[in-house]
Amino acid sequence: QDQDVFESFACDLFLWDEQGVEAKFDGADERVRRRSGRHVFSLTPHKVDGRPDTGHGSWIHKMVTGQNTKGHVVGVYSMSIEDALERYYPAKKKAEAYTKWIDIPTKNNDIKTLREGRSRYYGEWHTTSGLVLDEVIPDIHFIDRFELDSSYTLYRAVDHGTRNPTACLWFAVDKKGFIYCYREYYSVGKTISENVRNIVALSGNRLERVEYETEDDMGYEIPKFQEISERETYAKTVLDSRSFSTMDAQSGRPTGWVYRACGLLCQKASGKHDEFRIPLVKELLRINPELVNPITGEKGSPRMFFFSDLVNFQREWQGHVWEEYASGGDSKNMKEHGRAKDNHILSCLYYSCQIPMRYLGDYSSDDVLPSKKRKDKDNANRRDSPNNDALSTITGY
Repeated sequence: QDQDVFESFACDLFLWDEQGVEAKFDGADERVRRRSGRHVFSLTPHKVDGRPDTGHGSWIHKMVTGQNTKGHVVGVYSMSIEDALERYYPAKKKAEAYTKWIDIPTKNNDIKTLREGRSRYYGEWHTTSGLVLDEVIPDIHFIDRFELDSSYTLYRAVDHGTRNPTACLWFAVDKKGFIYCYREYYSVGKTISENVRNIVALSGNRLERVEYETEDDMGYEIPKFQEISERETYAKTVLDSRSFSTMDAQSGRPTGWVYRACGLLCQKASGKHDEFRIPLVKELLRINPELVNPITGEKGSPRMFFFSDLVNFQREWQGHVWEEYASGGDSKNMKEHGRAKDNHILSCLYYSCQIPMRYLGDYSSDDVLPSKKRKDKDNANRRDSPNNDALSTITGY
């Protein structure tokens, strides 16, 4: 019904059928408060097509979990189909529901359907909620932190922000091709030089000023730095492609050029759109039933894992949903791109998977990053050139 229906009367009890719309709840809530009343929701907590405000991560889920109670004391009572009385839900129908929602998806390793099925059958909150990366299963993809040795091939991906956050993700690839996202950086309101210093410090490396300075068109000198590899060496570091065409307001140079001048040896990430890059990531996250999991040693594994303490990644993953139309008929089908909001860490994930990340074998830091022994002007010029994409003798980047 229209919004004014929910605003027009006071009552002791408001009984909601399924998951209500937040604005209508807020309107009705003021009417209930007048009489010290309460709300009751009888709902199945699954994701409703065309309703991005339903399921896990929705406003009502946040009330249940205590993230935003809207000033209420919240009680939760749950039951599964198995708990339903025979006269309401016959045993034969229960068995049919179990086969459809639990048994068949489990046998087919159909994680997406199984999640919806567990919500409908057991009353669990539907964790898909229109998630773009709905292949992620926290118990499988999020793993405990472990020490990385020098046998891994390392990568970094950076998404630059001015008013928005600047983000960076670190990845390690083992000899069997499994990818581990092991570190994150997420910061707002810092300059490019501050972000570079922070990223390099988190990498366990240091910045060193090069032996020369270059005068720009304005007549003053710009100091340039290089990253000295003391703990970690990277096969490649990529930066969002738009940073190589947009200008930094302070220096008047391309943003990507400034990152390099500040010491982060980065190259242009792929600028392809969601319809190309999302399937690449989803394939790495997909559970292959024949692949042996490197963590558990059992069959059934993705190619990519994330350390469980990456809180910003988990937050963005849970909020990264498909863009949906608001109403009606066929128009409620999902678009082929994710919602472009609060997705800076996830952008780093997309950039990195398009490199693509591979295990490149054992190599020394001299093969990838310029060392103290290579400080001649030619190499220094080559290192800081915004157009240089041939930096590693192994990768060809």
